[in-house]
Amino acid sequence: MDLLNLDTKKFAEEGAFLQFKHPATGKLLATECKGKKPIGMYIKGSDSATLRKLANKTVNEMRAKAKAQKGISDDEFDLGEVESDTAEVLAKLVTGFENLVENKIELQYSYEAAFKLFTTYPWMLEQAKEYKDDRGNFIKS
Repeated sequence: MDLLNLDTKKFAEEGAFLQFKHPATGKLLATECKGKKPIGMYIKGSDSATLRKLANKTVNEMRAKAKAQKGISDDEFDLGEVESDTAEVLAKLVTGFENLVENKIELQYSYEAAFKLFTTYPWMLEQAKEYKDDRGNFIKS
């Protein structure tokens, strides 16, 4: 086995296709038209340089915020802000959409569109988080 075939940093940066699953049934989502095309997005993985840079920036911002807000208790921790931050980071990892339709309009990829999907549909956010963390999704077999 050549270790280059297990270069998770390289493959995570290239990204992979996440086919969404129905949030209740777990069934893979596909278009209803002839051909049943998969519904999903392309996303980079946890070992990507993109995520590492974002994580460093986020940690530094959190440290600066914590220093500026000395005396803030855990009771004042804002879960909505954490979810929004997570959606922001994940949206920056998305590189494209495939067959995503909302209100009968096929969505065109953009950071803003990805962020909106993650903040509107929590199940998409959850699936994207799980997918990006699974190295097996990015290693070529």
